Formats: sequence, C-alpha cells, structure tokens
Amino acid sequence: MKNVIKAAILAIVVGFVFMDKPFVLLVFSTIAIMSIAALGLNILSGYAGVVSIGHAAFMLIGAYTSAMMSIHLHTPFAVNVITGAILSAIFSLVFGVPALRLAGFYLAIATLAMMEALVQFTYASEFLGAAQGIKNIPRLFQSELAVYALNAAALIGISYLINLMIKSPVGVKFKMLRDSEMASSAYGVNVSVTKIQAFVVSAVLCSIAGSLYAHTIGYIGPEDFGLFPSVMLLAMILIGGMATVSGGVIGAAIITGLPFFFSRGKIPMSLIVGVALIFFVLFSPAGLVYRISVIYGKYLQRPYIWLIRVILKMLKPTGKFVTVNGVKMHYVEHGEGQPVIMIHGNLAHHKWYQKVWDLQGYKTYAIDLPNHMWSEWTESVSIEKYADFVKGFMAELGISKAIIVGHSLGGAVAMNLAVKYPDAVDKLVLLAAGPPTGIQSAPERYPVYERLKTDKNMLKMFMKAVAPGLKDMLLMDKLVNYVFLQNPMVYIAHADEVGKFNITNIKSQYKNPYIFLLGDKDIAISKNMAEATLAYLGSNGKLIMHEGIGHALIMENPELFKKEFYAFANQSI
Repeated sequence: MKNVIKAAILAIVVGFVFMDKPFVLLVFSTIAIMSIAALGLNILSGYAGVVSIGHAAFMLIGAYTSAMMSIHLHTPFAVNVITGAILSAIFSLVFGVPALRLAGFYLAIATLAMMEALVQFTYASEFLGAAQGIKNIPRLFQSELAVYALNAAALIGISYLINLMIKSPVGVKFKMLRDSEMASSAYGVNVSVTKIQAFVVSAVLCSIAGSLYAHTIGYIGPEDFGLFPSVMLLAMILIGGMATVSGGVIGAAIITGLPFFFSRGKIPMSLIVGVALIFFVLFSPAGLVYRISVIYGKYLQRPYIWLIRVILKMLKPTGKFVTVNGVKMHYVEHGEGQPVIMIHGNLAHHKWYQKVWDLQGYKTYAIDLPNHMWSEWTESVSIEKYADFVKGFMAELGISKAIIVGHSLGGAVAMNLAVKYPDAVDKLVLLAAGPPTGIQSAPERYPVYERLKTDKNMLKMFMKAVAPGLKDMLLMDKLVNYVFLQNPMVYIAHADEVGKFNITNIKSQYKNPYIFLLGDKDIAISKNMAEATLAYLGSNGKLIMHEGIGHALIMENPELFKKEFYAFANQSI
C-alpha cells in the first residue's frame, strides 16, 4: 500500500507540473498505457517463463473492440473494456490450449504467427477500417489532464492488484513454473493449467491497455499492433527488468520516451532500441530495476545508515557496563531473584529480549555480546570466546550459577557455555539454536551478508523472514537500526564461525535440565537440527514445537515464551 501511495503522489505531482502542457501529458499517458501492456507480458514471460513475441495482438483486440463499440453502439467505456478483455481471454484460451504444448523457440514463433494473422485479418477487413484504420475514436475526456489521470489511475490500480496476485499461491505457481516445469509438476502444480492462467491474465492486461490506447490517441491502425510494437513490449520488460512489477514501467518510460527525445534527429528508432537492448543485455541482464536496487543497496543508503549510527551513538546507553577480559560489555538488568542470563543471536542485541526480561521472581541480565550494540569490539570472534565472555561476565557480577537463555547464535554460545562450564548453568533454554555441528553457509550467500552492511531495506526483509509473527513494524525498524552499531566484521565472521562450529568432539558433561523451543515456521533451524542438539546434550531435555512461530519466539509471542519459561523453571505465577 505504501508503494501505491508513493505512485499516486508522483502521478499527482507530474499532473500538476505539466497540466498546461497537453502534449507532455499525452506522452505520460502513453507511457502508462504501455506500462500496463508490458506488465501483462511480464506476467507471462517474466513470472511464468513463457516467451511471447506477439503480445501486441491482444492490444489489437482490446483497441478495436472498444473503438468499434463506442462508435457504432455508443456503449460506455467500462462496457467496452470489459468486452474487449473477455474476447481477449477467450482468444487466449482458444490459442493457448494447443499452443502452450510447445516450448521455447517454437512457442515464440507460434505467438508471432498469431499476431501476424490478426494483423493481416485487420488489414483485409473493410469493416475494421482495413489499412486506413479507425479514426475519430471518441475521447473519454476533453481535458488531457483528465485522460492522463485515468491512465495513471489504471496503471496504479492494476499494478497493485497484480502485486497481490504475484504474492498469492497463483503467483507462486507462476514462479515455480518459470524455474522448473519438472520440479513444479513434482510439487503438484498443474503445468498446463498454470500456463493458461498466466496467458489469460497477460492477454486481459494487454487488452485493457489496447482499449485505453484507442481512446487516448483517437486513432488506431493495424501497424500499431504488429511485429515492431510486440518487440517493443519485449524490449520494455528486458530493459526494465523481468519478473518485476516496476520493470515494465521503467522500460515503457525509456522505450516510449526515446522517440520524443530523438524526434528531431535522423537516427532510426529501431537502431536506438537495438543499441539499448545490446547495452542492457551485456551490462545489466537482470534489468534496470535490479541494477538500481543494487546501487541503492550498496551505495545510496550509506549516508542514511551513517546518520543512524551517529544519532544512536549520541544516545546514552540505558544499561550498565562491566569489563570482562579487558572488553567493556553492556547489559540491562531487571527484577530480583534467581539470575537469568539472556544471550542474543546474530544481527541482534539485548533489545531482542525487551518483551520477556520482566520475569517475576528472577533477576534477568540481557547482555550485548562483544562487537554488538554498546559493547566494545574485538579483533576476532568465535562462539567459544563468546562463551568465555559470558562466563567472565558472570564472574565479574558474582554469579556462580544461572539459568541461561540463548537465541539463535546465542543458543550455540549457551550450549558451548553449558558444555565447557557445566557447573555455571543451572538450567538451559535454547531458542532456535544452531546444531552442535554448526551450519554451513553456501558461498553465494556471502555477497548477501556483505550487502546487509549497507542495505537497511534488505536487512529489514531478512528480519521479517526470520520473525514472521512480529507485526509491530515500528519495533522492527528500531531493532534493525541498532544492528548498525555492531562491528562490520561480524556479518561475515559469524557466518564463518557458525560453519566451523562443532563441539561434538567434546563429550557433554552437562547433566542439568534444558528445553529447546522451536517454531514450525522457522526458516533457519529445522526439527532435525533441534533433535541433533537433544541427541548431543542428553536425555534431560525436551523439544517443544510451536505452531505459527518463526525464528524469534521472544519477539513473535513473548507471552508464550514466558509461559514455557515458568513451566520449565517450576515457577507458578
């Protein structure tokens, strides 16, 4: 919805800036119309992976249907659009059922033949204006600003609906089909039906674009929907970005806008588009949307993140400090009673426990491990060293034994602490902790870890994925902001350390009770990993699964965590 509001504001600004320039508004209207058509092709080729080089044929159906009905039947525009969309859907079904049995080059040739057949039929039909086309198509509004507003609103509304569809099970099937027909079929996806669904949706969108085009320009002819326009649609999504809603808009803006920039030159449009395609295929094969997102993530957010760091460093830490092994560690304490040490995970800090550190009858210590938030940085990191820091923290505060709570990476630290210093751990609570043999990160993930340093949006998406039950976006934003106070080294170092972590060569001497809390929606830790931890630590523990919880129970359902904690600690509240 935020993107819809932003797009609406941008459209309004453009309308007011150029309200006295009808030709410029006409150009923007054309861009909006072609964006809708490009979005239709992107559904088929970008998301579903079905190549078509004749999709302007469906624009022809929508344009001619709307024009003929408005001229001869004087029907309302909405009726014309719906009728054109229905005819396009029917035609796409009639053509698609046999044609979609083909694939690759053969299917592309079939769509080209379909388009050429419709164009030649239009050329031969006197009723449809033949080669002269249809002139004086009734305009929807006399004001060019009103026409622009309609086209812009249509683009924004359709983009919003398509975005919802892409996130729905139907959209997931499209993407599965694109990636592998065999794999999607193995998962129970009906490949033929899914292809036809994508074909029909794309045809309807192109038909709507055709109807808008006819009433915006006021003239249509067969040449407006031939091979060159079809290739231009393909160029739009290639340049803008395949499988992106905004890619078609950017591509349409470039392809539609170029003729007006070069209108006084002698360079052929086909040459300009050809050179542009070669350039983008060579230097930005994923499209401009991807390239812009990479530049934005790697470079343009750096000043903003730097400002976040500056502002946060100006704030006074709310907790206390203690020096452990020459390193100042920050912690926050709450309550009175039996001590509970809370160890956070990777890309986290003590505030991840803020919803659960008020445990009645216990004195909780939520710590910032070295290299995180307010604690000092170290030259190297390891899970074993982190465990030593926690043990040193307990010694400095005179805590001989405590209940240890560890989340994610902190769970591995807690496990190491329990194995290395079993007398210091009274009870152990593991929250989505990594297995005793560690987790290897695939090499292709490392560029993503590196990008998290400078891309707040990606970091927030990562947090949303691991904690799907956390709906408080303001809190999520605060949690993400504090991550940027951590040592930049740990983004990669922690991945390396978790991959190297293996304590199975040390026989566990920990004999006290423990529990492992795991959500069934956890994308990082599996049930098999949790069972491997139980097999290593021994029979004094148990695994408790929670429905609808991701990787962060303490944030997603803090009351449920408290309930489990009290039950485990034999504390009745």
